[in-house]
Amino acid sequence: MPSLKSYVNLWIFISLALFYDSYMLNHGLPFSISAQLKNFGVLPSLDLSPDPGKELSMAFGWTGFGLMLLTNFYILRKRFNFGKGIGSISGWLNFHIFCGLVGPTLILFHCNFKVRGLVAISFWSMVVSFASGIVGRYFYVQIVSQKADLERSLAAKDSFFKRSLGPQADTQAFQETKQFVIRLSGARPEGRVNFFTVMAVVMRSMVGDMRLRFSRDARLAALPAPVHLELNRYAITQRRIVYLESFRRVMGYWHSFHMPFAVFMYIVAVIHIVSALLFKV
Repeated sequence: MPSLKSYVNLWIFISLALFYDSYMLNHGLPFSISAQLKNFGVLPSLDLSPDPGKELSMAFGWTGFGLMLLTNFYILRKRFNFGKGIGSISGWLNFHIFCGLVGPTLILFHCNFKVRGLVAISFWSMVVSFASGIVGRYFYVQIVSQKADLERSLAAKDSFFKRSLGPQADTQAFQETKQFVIRLSGARPEGRVNFFTVMAVVMRSMVGDMRLRFSRDARLAALPAPVHLELNRYAITQRRIVYLESFRRVMGYWHSFHMPFAVFMYIVAVIHIVSALLFKV
């Protein structure tokens, strides 16, 4: 299955194309992509009005809702081994996130940016659901590997340092640099794991990622770029080992937050669809 980066790039491309087309449909119809496709005989009878309730709007709505339903295939794969022979759990998660990004985007165009009434309730529930899903993916990455796997990864990185730096990898100066990067990442052992320490771990990890990315420390600037990059990864792996139990706990908190919004979103969306079909509202 494609990587999350590929999915995100595709979502950005789709979003930009939709924003352009929406603007042109509202302000310069002949220059819209939809109008050009219609001129070439693609869906020649389609009404190009962007107003809610029109044909184009309905197409966006049904497609967006369909993609939101597809997000549930990840849950089926994870809990019931549905499609076990097709891709990995992480690949299904990436597809889950992609559908969770494109679906709400299409719903936004479905209502032509007029988010109000019942649609607003469903839309903002959807926004909270997919935004929390992105955060949940970050937590998932932290706990997907077991401690033994992470420790083997650290050993492999140490071997890389020795190959790249030679004897310098064993000097006190490099070891101090390594410890500095680990501290920069925010890795710090916690005592008792509770809600407040877990939240502190989350904030420390996110701040640590930013510090690793934008640090201009002279010790790091002096290292070859591949070694610097691998050193950052080493620190993050070390942090994942330190915080493994905390991130497992935070996944429980996250599920308690994410799932109710997702269920509520579907309930309100179904009510909206039934109302629209029966009463044309």
